[in-house]
Formats: sequence, C-alpha cells, structure tokens
Amino acid sequence: MKREHTVLPIPVEPELKDLGEKAAAKTRLSQADVVRSALRIGVPELVKRLEVRPRPRRNLIEYVDAFAGLKA
Repeated sequence: MKREHTVLPIPVEPELKDLGEKAAAKTRLSQADVVRSALRIGVPELVKRLEVRPRPRRNLIEYVDAFAGLKA
C-alpha cells in the first residue's frame, strides 16, 4: 500500500527549528519523523491540558436559586 505524502508548511521560530534539527541528529530520524513523533506524543497531552469542557446547563429555577439574596 502506497503512503500518500502531504506537505504541511508550519512556520516555526528559529529555536524550535534548531531543536528539531538536533533531535533528528541525535535520534538518526528525519526531521519529518521527529515532528510526527512529537505530535503523536504531545498533541493528546496538549488537548488534555487546554480542552474547554462544556459546563452543565441549569434550568431556570436552578439559575435563579443561585443568585444570592433572592428568596422564594
């Protein structure tokens, strides 16, 4: 099965590019393999840390009851 290659140009800071180049040299992987591996390892953790979780919806009575000073 032939693998389709897609180019995804991503601008990066020089420090990040240098880090990728050093990682590729140390691991003997291509820079593309380093980036793919880093994404597989890091993206799930990033989502876990930054995910916006929906707040549970309250009905009108619960919403009004939450106001301080309101008595029924």
